[in-house]
Amino acid sequence: MSETEPQAVAGSGAAEAPALTVIIPAFNEATIIAATLAEVRLAAARVDGAVETIVIDNRSTDATATLAQAAGVKVVAEQRTGIAYARNAGGLAAAGQTLVFIDADTDFPADALARVAALMADPRCAGGAPRSHYAPAQRWTVRAYLGLWHQLGRALKMTQGGFQFCRAGVFRAIGGYDTSQYMGEDVDFMWRLRRYARARGMTVCAPAAFEVTQSVRRFDQWPLWRMLVWSDPMFIQLLRRRRSVWRGWYEEPPRGA
Repeated sequence: MSETEPQAVAGSGAAEAPALTVIIPAFNEATIIAATLAEVRLAAARVDGAVETIVIDNRSTDATATLAQAAGVKVVAEQRTGIAYARNAGGLAAAGQTLVFIDADTDFPADALARVAALMADPRCAGGAPRSHYAPAQRWTVRAYLGLWHQLGRALKMTQGGFQFCRAGVFRAIGGYDTSQYMGEDVDFMWRLRRYARARGMTVCAPAAFEVTQSVRRFDQWPLWRMLVWSDPMFIQLLRRRRSVWRGWYEEPPRGA
């Protein structure tokens, strides 16, 4: 088994598995985690079936884990730095039949989890992701650039990881997220999910009417040159496996929400 492939959770017991497990990777998200979990609770109330929520504390140095525990959700510590490690730790710990990966700073509609449950009621759906757009940026240069990036992503079928979902068995079968990639692991995951589904006569669901909002808080804070370099497709492709290059992406706590 490869390093990226999660193993099945043993000893599941006789109780029926939750319909969904929501997995939230978090690094120093104390300023927003309570609000995000409140959104999850509202969305979970619309699902016909149990919804499990897990926060993956990826070496936070703030009160992220304490606040998540106070909210009554399961908290799992992942000491290896990187969002792929965090998401995979959530997949390992999850009891749900469907895994829903949501970034702590992604905004989603109140019916998001109900929509996922409805899509996954079709056994032909291996997983998927809603359409995403970026939150309004403070600078027109950022808005313009991210608008172009969004169009490029749609043309190349690059589905980002702010909100992704799949069957738990499919997640294990494709080996979860590739922990050797420190950038673009979410896009890679969806490409592999599509290949898996296509080979088995299944589909990947991406309903056009279902949208979430991806945060651009790092880009709002960074100088333009840094944003252009760190989001350049060629730069990402060449250096996505070099941890030292992406240290600032994963290890600098974002300022504010």
